[in-house]
Formats: sequence, C-alpha cells, structure tokens
Amino acid sequence: LIDGGEFLNQILYEECSELEAEGFLVKQIPMFHSGYSCRLHIGDILRAFDNVFSNLREYADPKIPIVITENEQQNQICVMIENYKSKQPLKTASHKIGLMTVQTLVEQNGGSVNIEQDITKFSIEILLPVMEASECNRDI
Repeated sequence: LIDGGEFLNQILYEECSELEAEGFLVKQIPMFHSGYSCRLHIGDILRAFDNVFSNLREYADPKIPIVITENEQQNQICVMIENYKSKQPLKTASHKIGLMTVQTLVEQNGGSVNIEQDITKFSIEILLPVMEASECNRDI
C-alpha cells in the first residue's frame, strides 16, 4: 500500500527533470495531493512510465512544450500527457510495443490507459485505482 499522490509526484518530477535536461520543454509539472492510498506494484508502474517517457524522447517535438496534467477523483487518480509529434522522429517505424506494455502493466494493477493520436498530436491518459478508507483499514 503506497501513497499514490507522492509516488506519482516523484516519478513525474524525475522523468520531467530528465526530459528538460535533454532539451525538451515541459509545461509545469502537476502536483498530486498526498493521502491517496493505492495498492500498486511499484516496479510495474515505474516501467510503464519509463516506457511513456521513452516514447516522448523518441517522438515528441522538443520545441513544443509537453503538457502533463493530473486529475484526482474519489476512486482513481489520472495522469494525462500530451505532446506534439516531431516532424523527424528518431525512429522511423513504431511497432507500438512500448504502448502495449504500458497498457498491460497498468491494467495488471487495476488501472486503465486511454490513447488518442493523430498525425501531429499524441495523448495518453493513465488512470490508477485509489483504495477507499474502509479497504485500507482491513489491512491493518
């Protein structure tokens, strides 16, 4: 059982700092509130976000800010990442294996992934379940 808000804040801060060090523009990093108890396999979620940010390095246009937003609801927390695609991506062909892996890892942890893209823009929404207080107390 982890604090989902603090965990996501840590991941996003580290990943966005690396992107900025590599010359990408990141619009303000969102901050989740703490106190959202989540039962997540930390390694799965780290790997999922690592795949997402790896895709950003390969396909995002470094001249246009990457926008990351957060949404907190009673039973889930959401991270939305939107970017414009580079006109000259580092990789010429994509087999979508990284995104399929993200979806599998998040779903194995009770969450869901929504992806939307067109020729110029890409967005991914990662939703992770939050446990209710009554569920948390059962573990004590």
